[in-house]
Amino acid sequence: ICALARVLKTLSGSWHIKCYIQCTGDAELLPYLDEAGVAYEKVDLVREMDVEEYLSYYTDPALVLAVRGHAQMIPFGCGTPAVSIISHDKLAWFLEDIGHPEWGVEVSDPDFEEKLLAVSEAMLCRRETICEQIEEAKEKLWNVLQEDLAQIRL
Repeated sequence: ICALARVLKTLSGSWHIKCYIQCTGDAELLPYLDEAGVAYEKVDLVREMDVEEYLSYYTDPALVLAVRGHAQMIPFGCGTPAVSIISHDKLAWFLEDIGHPEWGVEVSDPDFEEKLLAVSEAMLCRRETICEQIEEAKEKLWNVLQEDLAQIRL
């Protein structure tokens, strides 16, 4: 968590950081951000809201740092670049499925902090290209779904 906070501190020099609270446990990150001196906005996603507002939290950011499967898949579906912080195989498997394992960093990697910062900065610098790659990957998955549905109909 300290490494993540230090990466966010570096990124906060150029980017507005928002910390999404999707369950009470998410707030455990906030003291680490405070300790690292990260300027951030806390966003409560636990409250009631309509679907459009909820999705806006995943379409508006330049980049999402995702620590859970839904935090990588929802931005992907919205066309928003996300760096997956891989703590479970399912996060890595999703990146393999979409053909972009380079969009993730393993928490167990001894160079986690440096790699997370490097991947984040690279994705921000190449955001337009990354967005195009997301659309291509979504199209590929759509085609797989259509093929699967055709098989089911047989």
